[in-house]
Amino acid sequence: IADPLTLFGVFVEPRYVIRTSSDVFFPYLAGRLAFLKQSTTVAGVDVSASGTQFNGGGGVLYGLTNNLLLDLGGTFGAVSFGSFSGGGEGGSGTNVVFRIGISGGIR
Repeated sequence: IADPLTLFGVFVEPRYVIRTSSDVFFPYLAGRLAFLKQSTTVAGVDVSASGTQFNGGGGVLYGLTNNLLLDLGGTFGAVSFGSFSGGGEGGSGTNVVFRIGISGGIR
């Protein structure tokens, strides 16, 4: 049985809404920058590595009411970690983020 790996981070995801003639349909482009930290235990020693994530993508906001929007979107990008504090590489790769949620806004 492998030791659990914990991933914690914060991100910013600015969006650019594309103008359309619709009053309820709002497509957007998005970017994501995240600062991450992963930690685990290897041979009884706690280790951690910091990393970054860069993503690009987009989605659509659909107006449910004047101030409530359904948000469907996604991004694709790369994540990279430095070396673990106890030695060894933290790793890197690609990621896909899908999102469904409710957003508040003023239209």
